[in-house]
Amino acid sequence: MSGETASDKTVSSKTVSNEPSAPHVVCDRLVKIFRVGASEVVALQGLEFAVEAGEMVGVVGASGSGKSTLLSVLGGLTSPTAGRVEVGGIDLASLGPADLARYRREQVGFVWQRTAANLLPHLSAAENIAVPLTIGANGNRRSRRARCDELLDLVGLGDRGGHRPVELSGGEQQRVAIAVALAAEPSLLLADEPTGELDSETADAIYELLRSLNRELGLTQLIVSHDPEIATRVDRVVAVSDGQLASERRARTSALDGDTTSDELVTDEVLLVDGQGRLQLPAAALDALGIEGRVTAEVVDGAVRLTKPSEPGEEAPDE
Repeated sequence: MSGETASDKTVSSKTVSNEPSAPHVVCDRLVKIFRVGASEVVALQGLEFAVEAGEMVGVVGASGSGKSTLLSVLGGLTSPTAGRVEVGGIDLASLGPADLARYRREQVGFVWQRTAANLLPHLSAAENIAVPLTIGANGNRRSRRARCDELLDLVGLGDRGGHRPVELSGGEQQRVAIAVALAAEPSLLLADEPTGELDSETADAIYELLRSLNRELGLTQLIVSHDPEIATRVDRVVAVSDGQLASERRARTSALDGDTTSDELVTDEVLLVDGQGRLQLPAAALDALGIEGRVTAEVVDGAVRLTKPSEPGEEAPDE
């Protein structure tokens, strides 16, 4: 179409011009400040983050830590105040309103905790899935119906397409919500507490579905969760604290005697250092050292040693 701009082509394309080794999601010194009346709330403070294509990442943190704000920025629902954010080679900060709307429609899928936020109550499961296909004008009615049937089968609800949300269980509703999120074949799935309203057995089934989609489709996923077991369900978990990434955990099987390996999953946690050399020390470490505000750091035998600095007039602690 003659009126299509270069940015339109970039956003609408499912194949981006990234180098093969480039991360699918890149946040570089990302800042987001909300203005509430005369006050400012800094939700993200120079956050640095990268997710590889096809990676399944959990995001955890206390309320107000910035994890949901991160998803909103990546989803194109809110614009960053400063810094760079790219998804699939698309610089979100450079997009105008029309391009952002197209990005949200074609490149990213959302699944929210509240089922009411995911589905239209007066439409059947199949009709809910058809909504984003109709908005996106993806093919004719027959092709849209085939796509709906395909997605219902993919989430294990091939025989429930004619049922409205009220006629489905909570787990079934979330399965439909996932199908709706996948309707336009997005490159990134964002899920904010997708199992928060489900019992543990149903939550397990939803995580198994998300993992199977990750494997079968190579779908990149970010999942915000308070589930303490999430590290065993995803490739890695990052913890957000005060608007920055604080630590990272990965699950692995625990090795026992000899060549025997246990099926028990354990997690290894490391602190994250950003591009400016900043890291967040765990509260337990700060309490143990009695650190408040200042610390000395020195390299000793290949390790960094942190100590509480001496106050004026105090003798330095013995080695």
